[in-house]
Amino acid sequence: MKRLYYTVWVDCIKKIQNLPSNKSIWKFVSLLLMSFAMSLDFAFIMAIIQLHILKHVYYTINFHIFSIENLNNFISYFLLYFLIPVFLNYFLIFKNNRYLILQKKYDFKNGKWFILFFYGSLIFSLLSIMFL
Repeated sequence: MKRLYYTVWVDCIKKIQNLPSNKSIWKFVSLLLMSFAMSLDFAFIMAIIQLHILKHVYYTINFHIFSIENLNNFISYFLLYFLIPVFLNYFLIFKNNRYLILQKKYDFKNGKWFILFFYGSLIFSLLSIMFL
C-alpha cells in the first residue's frame, strides 16, 4: 500500500511539474489535488462506516456561524476531512524535500496513476452522494 501511495504521489508531482502553468506553484497544486482526492475517499469510507455498518453518525461537527448553510458545510468538510490529508501528505512527501528521494525511487507513469486515482475518487464520491 505504501508503494502505491508513493507511486501515485510521484506521478502527481511529475505530471504537475511538466505543466508550464504550474512551474512556480507545483507543490501547492499537487498538495491541493492529492489532498482533495484523499479527503473524498476518506469521506466516502466514513459515510459507509457510519451509515451502513454502525448506523450512527459520530464524526461530525456543526457550525452555525454564517447564515449561508453551504458555507457552514464547507467549513465542516474542510476541518473534518480535508485538513487530515493535507497534514499527512505534507509530512510524508514535502517535509525535508522528501519528494526528491521518492522521485528517484519510484517511476513516473506519465500521470496515468494520478489521473486514475483522482477521477476514481471523484466517481466514488458521486456514487456515495447518489446511493448513500
